[in-house]
Amino acid sequence: APGDYRMEELDVPKVGPEEVLIKVTAVGICAGDAKCYAGAPLFWGDKDREAYCQPPIVPGHEFIGEVVALGQGAAEKFSLELGDQAIAESIAPCWKCRYCMRGQYHMCMPHDIYGFHQRTPG
Repeated sequence: APGDYRMEELDVPKVGPEEVLIKVTAVGICAGDAKCYAGAPLFWGDKDREAYCQPPIVPGHEFIGEVVALGQGAAEKFSLELGDQAIAESIAPCWKCRYCMRGQYHMCMPHDIYGFHQRTPG
């Protein structure tokens, strides 16, 4: 809910094939994060639109950190090693729409962004 942000301990996720686990060392707060916290209708919905935010989530999609685990094939796919500094693309594309199929994932319409949706909880 708007304004309901709190510090909580969460279980460390297990990595799957081609996944990377990053221990976050720094995170930025963008305008979208601030608007979500403040309760903007774009994120929480109103009479004219559905909510974009799907809590519970971990906010923060602009982050950097240390690679602490690599799933099978992830090191080769992303050219990473344990201990490397890494960031994530904040857009999580569907890989199925016409834009993704053409390599234009930045234009993916059903995309998710870390920290707003259940598929990409942060």
